Amino acid sequence: MTRAAAIPPSPRPSPRPPSPGRSPRAGFTLIEALVAFTVVALLAIAAQRAVVTARSGIERTAAFTAAEQVARDLLDLSPEPGWLSAGGVSGETLGRRWTVRAEVLGLAAPPRPQGAGNGPDAGARAEWRPLRVFIRVDTGGGVLAVETVRLLDAAVVP
Repeated sequence: MTRAAAIPPSPRPSPRPPSPGRSPRAGFTLIEALVAFTVVALLAIAAQRAVVTARSGIERTAAFTAAEQVARDLLDLSPEPGWLSAGGVSGETLGRRWTVRAEVLGLAAPPRPQGAGNGPDAGARAEWRPLRVFIRVDTGGGVLAVETVRLLDAAVVP
């Protein structure tokens, strides 16, 4: 028996011959791995910034919506005598500070049309006064300001 016949065959398969254009030690070099890691890290940072920006935008929108709801609720209220004072009325609703101030507009009522006032309710014509209303509501990061005009019965407004 020859000596070569006595050695058992190796359990490892023999290496394949290298394909053309590829080295026998194919794989990533350290530089390629570092470049790939850098690209992944930059993408992760960009994604994190996008999430933070979106979240802060949602919080701003929620704060503005809450302030808008407070302003709408204040517009639905009947005017109080304090609204006409110099400083107006202040308070807090839903965690939002607000101020309401109003002033009577000095506009004359329109004249009655010719021939009007001959019916059964001729003497019951309501007198209206325009009232300019200013509402300011704190949004947490700014102020929501609303200015509108309301028509009120002259008996309510001095």
